[in-house]
Amino acid sequence: MTQSDFQREREAEARVGRRAIWTMAAILLAVWIVGATSILIERDIEGVDAPFFEPWVLEGTSLIVILPLFYFVRRMERLAPIGASRWALALPVHFAGSLVFAAITIAWMAGFRATVWPVLFDHPYDLFNDTPLQVVIYEYRKLLPGYVGPLALIYVFRQIEMGTLELEAARQHARSTQRLTLKCGGRILRIEADRFISAKAAGNYAEIRLETGEHLARITLAELQTQLASAGVEAIRVHRSWLVNEAAIAEIAPTGEGDIVLTLTNGDQVPGSRRYRDRLVSA
Repeated sequence: MTQSDFQREREAEARVGRRAIWTMAAILLAVWIVGATSILIERDIEGVDAPFFEPWVLEGTSLIVILPLFYFVRRMERLAPIGASRWALALPVHFAGSLVFAAITIAWMAGFRATVWPVLFDHPYDLFNDTPLQVVIYEYRKLLPGYVGPLALIYVFRQIEMGTLELEAARQHARSTQRLTLKCGGRILRIEADRFISAKAAGNYAEIRLETGEHLARITLAELQTQLASAGVEAIRVHRSWLVNEAAIAEIAPTGEGDIVLTLTNGDQVPGSRRYRDRLVSA
């Protein structure tokens, strides 16, 4: 790995953290609003007379500490990265992490509420009452999503960032070597770009036809077209599901319905839609 590659990965990982914590903050804000307003609505229905802002303080007590604890979860994720570590290792690490996460949050909730309730609401507050074990289990169950959620966000945003880095690396490789980088069945193929004839979209995959054969690769037509352009091959979108090498087009014939049919140099016939017809004729 070159220094520039290392720097790009560090920057990508920093973006993962920023996006995850901002998303977590938005989720916690939504949870706070929904939780507090739900309590207010229930009390209104039941005719309970209580201070309006009490539910906001009640719900906000735990949420306000969960956000800074994101950095604790982030550290635990680095010890056992989700998707990169064996489950036999990751599960014990994150179970221990969730216990510490819950213990800190519960201790904060108990201490904060015991301190501010007599001042704000003129009555004491005891989180544990006479059933501390049941309360701890109950609160741990409620707080577990607060630990798992950041793990999931980090995983999702990292997958996005790593995918972006892979795409950029493939484009740079195409520019420097005029070869395509294709992921096919767990393998990575390096193929001469000028051998490309056509490609058909197949969900998240593309059926790619070359002078030397066919491959089913995990790539979108848009990204394939970008790689080809980087390698100096002019590929044209002729249909929402088809991409062809301009140099491989032997004939363009109308269908009589506004669409067209393209005959390629290898004898294949590819449909062309009216949406792309003018672009094809001008090409």
